Amino acid sequence: MLKSLRNEEGSIIVIVTVSLVALMSLSALVIDLGRVYVEKSKLQNALDAAVLAAAQTLPDVGAAIDEANLYFEKNGYDPADLELDFYNTRVDARYTKEIEYTFAKIIGRDTASITANAAGMKDSVGEAFNYALFSGSNDLDLNLNGSFFVIGGGLHSNRRINIYCSSINVDGACEAASLITIQGSSVNVPLRLPNSPPIGMPDFSDVVQDLAIGQGTIYYGDRSFSGPEFSFDKAVFVDGDITFNTGKLTGTGTICATGDINFNGSSLNMITDGSVCFYSIGGDININGANIDIGGILYAQTGSVRINCSRINVNGRIIGNALSVNTSSLTINASDDDLDALPQSGGGVMLVK
Repeated sequence: MLKSLRNEEGSIIVIVTVSLVALMSLSALVIDLGRVYVEKSKLQNALDAAVLAAAQTLPDVGAAIDEANLYFEKNGYDPADLELDFYNTRVDARYTKEIEYTFAKIIGRDTASITANAAGMKDSVGEAFNYALFSGSNDLDLNLNGSFFVIGGGLHSNRRINIYCSSINVDGACEAASLITIQGSSVNVPLRLPNSPPIGMPDFSDVVQDLAIGQGTIYYGDRSFSGPEFSFDKAVFVDGDITFNTGKLTGTGTICATGDINFNGSSLNMITDGSVCFYSIGGDININGANIDIGGILYAQTGSVRINCSRINVNGRIIGNALSVNTSSLTINASDDDLDALPQSGGGVMLVK
């Protein structure tokens, strides 16, 4: 009887010992994993602050790096290993930190590795409008064929970029989600960024329609504007196609069509006295002629911007789901003033990752 009790006591001691070890191991994991979770949250907040501060200064990459490092250090982290990548007015950041375990070492776990990612972007109108020339299609390449191209701003394609011309000068980043091919006798494209992140297209259709109803003009059915001059105020919304056979445009704001927007004329001068966005929601923007001058943004949200002329000068930007450019001479001059025509402009920065 006594021997049996002693055996039971020995078994209980073993069970209690094993249970205590298991409980201590579990407690160690819970405590250390909790530390890892808290540290990762702090790291993410520090990284978010760094990219937002950096995005404020873009496209000045040097100043952006300084701001990112400053804010990252203010939040208690060493910026020496902070990884930064820049895409025109977007900054991507990544940071990896080793966390030393305290209690989990008793079960052979010494450290944990945590990684945080963040991305900040300047301008709330949509990242597509940060470029002078933008192609949003995931299925079609951005192809430029001609003799003389001068692009004052960046280029982006959600697929490939193929440029074949005698002379091209690009003073911004040339980005593609895939490959970039540029051939010509005089090529000045210093910043080429293949394998860049794809970028989505913003949708302003409801905003423009509301603005046209409240402060501008709304038409139902196709509209053709002819004569020496066309004047508008705030916004024009056409539920159909728009055709311009006029040489001059006055007004500031957005001219929007649910269908196509067509520009026709052998010598067309659509330089405006303000900032204008020509916005096709569901159709194409077609430009046909010989010598074309257009002031403003050409924006085909779901369609193509098609240019067929001998010479075209755009004081603004060309943004389309797809682009088809056939011209001997193309000049694009993008500036911050262009964005005044967009219904959701206003600047600022935001997190995009």
